[in-house]
Amino acid sequence: MAADSIHEFKMTDIEGKDVELSDYKGKVTFPMMSKVNVNDDKDDEKIKEDPLYTFLKAHAENKDDVKWNFEKFIVSKDGAVVGRFGTKTKPDADEVVSVIESELKK
Repeated sequence: MAADSIHEFKMTDIEGKDVELSDYKGKVTFPMMSKVNVNDDKDDEKIKEDPLYTFLKAHAENKDDVKWNFEKFIVSKDGAVVGRFGTKTKPDADEVVSVIESELKK
């Protein structure tokens, strides 16, 4: 598991409260990536999305741009994007847990 901070969006939690990355320092047990762009900037062609997000979106069923913070992609051990969930879907939602548990059994 890895997490990153999305450069384009204001840092807010799922309830809209302001969040600082330092709030999570020492509180997560998975790698935190540095800030990256998750979408190309349509107003500035020099600002490109990170290649990770190019891959994730290209291989997900939903190929739309990332809409907001806390969007979740699930990748199989073989590198296939097997799930994509929006901001409002909590990480412990049944549909997310189901995909993760299914992949762990493989």
